[in-house]
Amino acid sequence: MVEAEIIAFLSPIVSALIIWYIQHRHMEHDKKRDELLLAEKRRQEEREKEKEAESNARAEARKQENLLTMRMIKAVGKLSYANSVAIKEGKVNGVMEEALVYYRDASDEMTEFLQEQAVEHYVK
Repeated sequence: MVEAEIIAFLSPIVSALIIWYIQHRHMEHDKKRDELLLAEKRRQEEREKEKEAESNARAEARKQENLLTMRMIKAVGKLSYANSVAIKEGKVNGVMEEALVYYRDASDEMTEFLQEQAVEHYVK
């Protein structure tokens, strides 16, 4: 009879310990899962930041390329104008020399820019 009372007394304690252990393991598992999810979220944010930085760099390069292209078009326009004036007047004047200098400068800038872009592309 005393044994039955002891078993009746210990039974809820053992059950409570088993339930506590199961809950404890479940909480540890949830904590590890949350840490993994947080780490994955951080990695994803880093990848997004890198993609955004690359996108911004490409946008800046396109902007620079467009500006240089516009400068080249202006240089060709100056050459055309200088050529027209030279044909009309029958002689080469200072306008032609100025147009040639402008064209050389713009062409050199464009060449330098394209070389830099090529190096950056192949270095990656």
